[in-house]
Amino acid sequence: WNRTDDGSPAVTFLAAPTEFGARLLLPGLRGDAYTLECLERATGRPLWHAPLHAGGTPFFKAPGVPVVVRAGVAFVATNAGCVAAVDAFSGDVRWIRRYERADPLHGFVRSSRSRDAADQFETAFGFGPLPGFWPNDLIVQDGVVVLAPCDGELLLALDVASGEIVWFLDGTTRYAPYGRLQTIVGVSDGRLFATSESHLVALDLAGGLLLWCQELPPPPARRLGRGRGAIVDGRVVLPGDRDLLVFE
Repeated sequence: WNRTDDGSPAVTFLAAPTEFGARLLLPGLRGDAYTLECLERATGRPLWHAPLHAGGTPFFKAPGVPVVVRAGVAFVATNAGCVAAVDAFSGDVRWIRRYERADPLHGFVRSSRSRDAADQFETAFGFGPLPGFWPNDLIVQDGVVVLAPCDGELLLALDVASGEIVWFLDGTTRYAPYGRLQTIVGVSDGRLFATSESHLVALDLAGGLLLWCQELPPPPARRLGRGRGAIVDGRVVLPGDRDLLVFE
């Protein structure tokens, strides 16, 4: 199924598939357009695709985020400036948002790239640290969808019904005691857990209020960061050096 009968361009899949009954849902790239792709699970036959947006990203291919389905609605973030809610049965777009990459009160995005390099990103892509968060899964729970985009500085919580902002938090601020946020761990008991290089951070899921932060042992010098953790039976589990760090 590399090329459909109507001659449309081949599709690049950007994340692992999400099962939805007899279907698979995947974020994709058709030419320079980011899409949500729906395939028949048994055969791989394309059923429909929903175009989301094109361009607007410093990435040649933005890091993929697996689709999350709740109540028949598929939530997809491109990590290239867009988040959308799409009917998982028909492919109709419920809402789509060009998400804010930086605090709108500040009016700028901090970047290590020069203006000349930014103007030439369409023809030259460099290798370097991600400007925002590390690749993170979407969190859809308690009426909000939480995303931490690789191309932005804001940890965002959006209303699942409308896509409007419920709250946001600057993940790169130098004034926070925990430093720059990198990963989302998950949600438990109304709390959203995230990590920086040095701390585990607990936020109120409903309002984004910082509840507490716990300093972590330093990661091994041979690794870039410690990697993502998980929520297991109401506990936060993070990778250490040769051990697991478990928090109530």
